[in-house]
Amino acid sequence: MDSKKYYDAVGELGSHKRELVRFEQTLPHIHPKESLVDVGCGEGYWLEFLQLRANLNLVGVDVSPKRLEIARKRLAQKDIKLLEGKIEDIPLAPNSVGQATALEVLEHVPNWEEGLQSLLNIANYRVVITVPYNETLKYETCKCGHQAPLYGHLHSFTEEDFAKVQVDGRMTFERFPPAFGSGHYIKRAVKGLVSRAQKISVPQENGHSLTTVCTNCYEEVPYTKYVERAIHRIQRIVTRSPEYLLVKVQK
Repeated sequence: MDSKKYYDAVGELGSHKRELVRFEQTLPHIHPKESLVDVGCGEGYWLEFLQLRANLNLVGVDVSPKRLEIARKRLAQKDIKLLEGKIEDIPLAPNSVGQATALEVLEHVPNWEEGLQSLLNIANYRVVITVPYNETLKYETCKCGHQAPLYGHLHSFTEEDFAKVQVDGRMTFERFPPAFGSGHYIKRAVKGLVSRAQKISVPQENGHSLTTVCTNCYEEVPYTKYVERAIHRIQRIVTRSPEYLLVKVQK
């Protein structure tokens, strides 16, 4: 997969209050005075959130020029440096920043272990990562015949996946519950089904486009998993299963 082509095709995702919930859950794991680079920064919402709440020297890195351009416009009046680069080859020197974050990034990276080691290479104090927890991966069939992973999610993670990786530091975990109750996800499923039946274009929901992008031909693929994903989230709520996993490596 060509990550630059893929995320340029995905384009602007926007933000949603669900992301703000995860930002608040992640914030206690951030040292308020160490420098920080956010890898896979996208449109810069996490960087903007951090600047309002901590005294940090902030840098953002993303593979997509298109999304970086959006971030530059949004953060134009803020003292935040933005760089183009892949997580596997971050354009920063070893041990050059205090902290590195990658929020919902590694599930998109074909060789996620390499991405993790790259984060550990540039940070001299702490690395904080969040990923979907024990996700059931879903696919849509593209017109090219390829099975396109929904939202570009290539991996499903639990603590055991990270525990197998050799790291120079102490690794700890925290599980995050679903951000909302079952009623929220039922309404989303109904809204999606109605818009699909009426052929109404709904550009985004919950910070995700209601199309996915094929990792083979980079064309858009219609989204059809409204009910399936809503049921899955409701099951998590009923069984009190976590939705996201935070991984912290203290060096």
